[in-house]
Amino acid sequence: SDIRIKFKGVLKVENDSMTTETFSDLILLYNQVGVAKTRIGSEIATEKEGLLSTIDNKGTTYYFRGKINNNYLKLGDLLFRIVRINGDGTVRLVLENTIDGQVPYNSNPLAEGADVSSLVVFKDATVISTLNNWVNTKLAPYKSYLVNGDYCTDTSFNLDVNGTRYSSTYERIFNDEAPDLFCNGTISKLDVGLLNVDEIVLAGAAGNIPNTSYYLYNKKIEGNYLTTSSYSMNSQNGITMINVMSNGALGDGILITNESYIRPVINIGTNAKIKGKGTVDNPYIIVS
Repeated sequence: SDIRIKFKGVLKVENDSMTTETFSDLILLYNQVGVAKTRIGSEIATEKEGLLSTIDNKGTTYYFRGKINNNYLKLGDLLFRIVRINGDGTVRLVLENTIDGQVPYNSNPLAEGADVSSLVVFKDATVISTLNNWVNTKLAPYKSYLVNGDYCTDTSFNLDVNGTRYSSTYERIFNDEAPDLFCNGTISKLDVGLLNVDEIVLAGAAGNIPNTSYYLYNKKIEGNYLTTSSYSMNSQNGITMINVMSNGALGDGILITNESYIRPVINIGTNAKIKGKGTVDNPYIIVS
């Protein structure tokens, strides 16, 4: 017998391979630029505040803040979170997790005649070798899409409190509560790095307040992880860097010779063609 079934419906066809000219175009297409719902620097962001804007050394930068669920990108089997669109149109990402093991920020001896503050300069720190090994091993197929990023470190320790000198970054973040992506310190131009504390505060952290709701918090990270931002120098020239605790709060500084976890940061260039929606189930991916 000839059985025929009739049905009515709407067939939706979506070209999933469609991309815009740059990665930043796609991010701006899916996210309306808004304003902060909380006081940046003094209040944590626990709700989705979305994509906001400020300036960095290269122009207008757009950054995610709060409980974000559409800033995922996947490279191979590695999952990243989009931190911001840099002022030059490149896109900064941080690994969702930490890499295996813990390392010191810098265990190098002080060079003869050098100022002790030089030990915080990121490009000369021993952590760089671990980061370079990771990017060369894990992201080799994607190296053509990676570009140098600007990684800022403050070498000024001018605030003296009972013999401990605190950095200008400490003053800006913990005293003034005024994060700033316009670097006034030493810029290291590298193809892999770490977050600075200003990026972390703009993302939703504030001082020593725990925050398990903003997108940089990951319950799988069970210890503190490093930043490129200096904290203090004591009377014995012991230098500490700002770290992020396992509860999402900013730490009280960790000695540069002590071991911590690291979350690599990379920057995707404007030559990358991207598809996806940025969700954990449909993350952005690079297409050839």
